[in-house]
Amino acid sequence: MAPRRKPLRLYLEEQRTHKNGSVTPATWQIRGTCEFTGERIKKSTGCIVDPKNQIDQTAQAEEILADFVKKRRAEQNSADKVRNASAEDVFVADVVSYYIDNRVFGEPTEKYPLPIARPKEVLSRLETILKFFGEKTMDELSPELFKEFRKTRVSQEAARRPLEDLRSAINLYVEDGKMRHAVHVPLPAKLKARQNWLTRGEVLHILKVAWRKKGIYFVDKKPTRTGYIWRHLVPYILVAVLTGTRYEKIVFASFTRHPGHPWINLETGEYWRVAPEGVEYANKLAPDIILPARLIRVLRRYRERGVDYVVEWKGENATNLGKSMRKLLDEAIPDRKIVAHTFRHTAATWLVSDTTLPLNEIANYLGMSYETIHRRYAKIRDKKGSQVAAAMDRLSKEEFVPASTLSTWTDPTNRTKKASKSPTTFDNINGNRSESTGMRMVKNKGESTKAA
Repeated sequence: MAPRRKPLRLYLEEQRTHKNGSVTPATWQIRGTCEFTGERIKKSTGCIVDPKNQIDQTAQAEEILADFVKKRRAEQNSADKVRNASAEDVFVADVVSYYIDNRVFGEPTEKYPLPIARPKEVLSRLETILKFFGEKTMDELSPELFKEFRKTRVSQEAARRPLEDLRSAINLYVEDGKMRHAVHVPLPAKLKARQNWLTRGEVLHILKVAWRKKGIYFVDKKPTRTGYIWRHLVPYILVAVLTGTRYEKIVFASFTRHPGHPWINLETGEYWRVAPEGVEYANKLAPDIILPARLIRVLRRYRERGVDYVVEWKGENATNLGKSMRKLLDEAIPDRKIVAHTFRHTAATWLVSDTTLPLNEIANYLGMSYETIHRRYAKIRDKKGSQVAAAMDRLSKEEFVPASTLSTWTDPTNRTKKASKSPTTFDNINGNRSESTGMRMVKNKGESTKAA
């Protein structure tokens, strides 16, 4: 009779003393039969148990066993082999892995011709998903489990973005025929769009604080003499307020052409917010624009100092302004929740408030859709219908003439009917009545003649 197969498990091999006198402490081994391949396994984990030296690596051995089983499962149930699987046979880790391979790092397809935006941020959010849901199967994703996940996040928005990525991964897995049915992922409600904006005085105050602030900064992790620590933020603020450009299109912009970078031609005043070989996304428009004259003058002075990028720190392109920008805004305007994106809202608010500018031209300048401009900012231009109310007040003082009275168009049903040369169907139907009427008229005429 064949021996009974045992599943993969940990087995503690006892301490061994060799002929040369060396001692191998008790070591955890992986033993058993792989349920996926039927292969008999005997593999050392390298984790030991040595009570004399107070060493116990049992926990590490359990993690190695779990990873070993997961790897064997993935090899057996690779995405290339899976077709129309049920939710109970698919792990969340497999779905996320497939999404990373085929969407984040995958080649463009007919449905997804553009690469994914900000892949590093997507990978970071997917790592959050794997830490919480990785060992779960798709049928274990319940509303209660999603509620527990939302409790682990610091805010509602911090929970929504990773769940949106999980939903995208599931949809791709189903679209490619790997799983029969999609699993619903409930998302927290979207936060209300920020409507914060700055006045001209507040912007000037922020610029003054950024220009004058002194402090100790570090070079090669060593403190140096006191210097101006926020002056590199000044050109960013000016470009953001006067053009409404998004963060990444400013911090990577240069005054000379570099592959993959936006650039500003200070001779012509053109701002190419997307490099020729760059990608422009439909929801992140970045059209080329002409800079305001006063901004061109300021940026020319920066270039004369030997600066190559719009934002530079210690002679290098500064692309991560998050920490310094937060400190600047907290110090300059401590009583308001202002972020770097607020400068874009400020530019939109200032432009829309000028009633002489058409909304579609403002949308093209800022890189927004007309619908977004109209939905978020148009109310600033005509608050509570003040212009409509003024028009109604003017019309009430004038004589109202309906448009229909000014038209030359006539209703065809009201036209005067003319007698046709030949009898029509209508004449035939009403022939008796017309004929009797005509005889009566002739008879009356004859009587009047006779009387005469």
